[in-house]
Amino acid sequence: MTSILNQIAGLQSGVAPPLKGESESERVAQLEKQLATVTEQRIQHLEKLQEHQVAMQVGQHSRSWIFMQDI
Repeated sequence: MTSILNQIAGLQSGVAPPLKGESESERVAQLEKQLATVTEQRIQHLEKLQEHQVAMQVGQHSRSWIFMQDI
């Protein structure tokens, strides 16, 4: 029963339990691949956030410039 609960917890966390007959080096390779995928997704997310921040700053500067010209 504990084994099944551990497998379910692993699946929910996104980390697959080692398969029967899987060597440590295969497991390390699998985890490295998962880490690379997650890292790439994180970088893409941060790039999108940065693009949004730049867009907001440009928009704010444009509005400030227009406001100052009206004065």
